[in-house]
Amino acid sequence: MPLINLIQEQRSLVLRKEREARILVITTIAIGALCFLTSAAFVLETGRAGLEGIALQQRKKRLEPLLSQLDANTVTIGQLDPRLKSLQSAVTDSQKWERILGHLKVNTPSGIYLNGIKCSSSDPTLGTVVQFTGASRSLDEIGGYVMRLELSPDLEDVAMKFAQEKVTSDKQKALEFEINATMTGTKEKKVSLKKDDQGDKS
Repeated sequence: MPLINLIQEQRSLVLRKEREARILVITTIAIGALCFLTSAAFVLETGRAGLEGIALQQRKKRLEPLLSQLDANTVTIGQLDPRLKSLQSAVTDSQKWERILGHLKVNTPSGIYLNGIKCSSSDPTLGTVVQFTGASRSLDEIGGYVMRLELSPDLEDVAMKFAQEKVTSDKQKALEFEINATMTGTKEKKVSLKKDDQGDKS
């Protein structure tokens, strides 16, 4: 009959169970350590985020006077913007008038006598209309003057409105005339309504 060593088998079983228990304990410790490190990392990150938040709050508090001043400046700029546009428009118009008067000084012939310059702007889509009134002894001189006015880069749509004969105080005959022109860049574009909008309004 063969001999069976039961003690050896029991020892092998005990050793195997001890090894499994040791592996289980080591695995548990490793998982616990990993969880602890992860939790610690989260805690550190939360603390760092909290410190950054406090620093940002302090920086915001320090910048509050500057932000308030910036808001006040923005409101002031918004209030001054229309005045600035008006001043810029006035400067542009002054420069145009300076060029127009300079053009008249150089291009008004000796036979033309201007006695008035008037401008009006009744319709924004037609622009600023400039009326030149004066007198001349010849219709040809008036026609030549119209062509000279057309050479001004600040005038467009130059046309003679009328020319009529008039007797001056010294019994001389003269032609009284009126020439109309439009200042360039003063016409506003017409706003066209779409068919759908017109249909809704009707």
